[in-house]
Amino acid sequence: MVFQQQGFISSSQIWTESLFRERGVKAILRAHVQRVEPGKIYYETLDGEQNALAFDFAMLLPPFRGADLKAYDRPGPTSPGTCSLPAAS
Repeated sequence: MVFQQQGFISSSQIWTESLFRERGVKAILRAHVQRVEPGKIYYETLDGEQNALAFDFAMLLPPFRGADLKAYDRPGPTSPGTCSLPAAS
């Protein structure tokens, strides 16, 4: 996704990271929540490090890698790295 703001074009990742930085929001990536207690969250990163973080407000977002889609050409399924464009008429 691309955003245009004040004449500049930015990707959604750069735009979101900029908003987080401006507002002092710390994103914790590649982590799994183990448990949540009032005012404290316990999580583990993918490298096995276990952490706890005190919070007043937290937003937990599930991982998203996109939907599993299959591309089909007229004869049948295509390989995952290719896609067919319809012929121009």
